[in-house]
Amino acid sequence: MNDLLAHIPNGHPFIAVIFLIIGIFLVRSLFRFTFKLAFLAAMVGIILFGILGYSPKDVFNKGKQIATYTTSYVEDTIKPAIYNGIKNAHVEKGPNGRVEFIGDHFKIGQTPQGKFVFQVNSLNVTISQDELAKFLSKDEMQKLLQTLQDKKQPNEL
Repeated sequence: MNDLLAHIPNGHPFIAVIFLIIGIFLVRSLFRFTFKLAFLAAMVGIILFGILGYSPKDVFNKGKQIATYTTSYVEDTIKPAIYNGIKNAHVEKGPNGRVEFIGDHFKIGQTPQGKFVFQVNSLNVTISQDELAKFLSKDEMQKLLQTLQDKKQPNEL
């Protein structure tokens, strides 16, 4: 605390008051967030354990099943759709002037920040580059991005 007070210049009580108000606001927000989170966890616990009769082990196993299902869904459907679609895709200029990759059942566009957005029409799925990177290894993601850059290069000239 003394270290924080050392940064306040002497003779400037207005700055000290501003720091005090900001500090009170941050502490109050932290306590409110913690209380809301604890209340939510308590409600979920009461419903799952008290009313529905689940054990903590059942809840943990259900969470693992959902994580496994999500990973297998990406591995079995989204990844093959993107990889196979890129081979047959053609490159077009989109309405915003950016390059888009158009395939039989998908489209890959770009955000203003230069990130790719994958739309797989046959699966009715839209996934961003950052979301897809969570399910691909670093090498797979680099290879996919390199393939898109290589396919894009001839059309940018």
